Amino acid sequence: MRNFVKLLEITKIIIGGITLLGILVYFHACGKHKDLYPSCHWAQNAVLALVALLIVLALLALVMPAGRLKAGISIAMVPTALLMCIIPGFIISICANESMHCVSRFRPFTIVMGLVLAGLALVHTFFAILSSRPPKTDKKNEEGIKMSSRQKKRGEEDIQETPMDDEWTFDDPEGIE
Repeated sequence: MRNFVKLLEITKIIIGGITLLGILVYFHACGKHKDLYPSCHWAQNAVLALVALLIVLALLALVMPAGRLKAGISIAMVPTALLMCIIPGFIISICANESMHCVSRFRPFTIVMGLVLAGLALVHTFFAILSSRPPKTDKKNEEGIKMSSRQKKRGEEDIQETPMDDEWTFDDPEGIE
């Protein structure tokens, strides 16, 4: 199970790297037009910042020792990846022409990769929580009798009965009655 969690962490880093390089090389938004940058350029910059954040979070999850910390980091990755999906075209407007690079390549690639990263983060969260749980064992005393949870916490070996109400005695340490 822990190897599968490591594999998911490495997969998130690789998918994040592919997304980062894909946006920089082929799936980029429009470039400079007449000494001005269009709004889709700023959408690309925002998405690149979020992808870099997702890669850093995936690297943090890889080096964290505890499963619950890994799960917490993965939970934080889900809304970040979903935010990456809605930036181009919804939060930051992109070009209106369907043949433009940002509409035909950048936005679909960003949405697909964001959904893939969010899905991986959800699966990683589930398995990180499962792998962080200690295995269930029934603790038994020497006679083979199951111990109560209170006895397990205190480490008691034998079951002690509680006295009846009439058997209770109150010792007064200072001798005051």
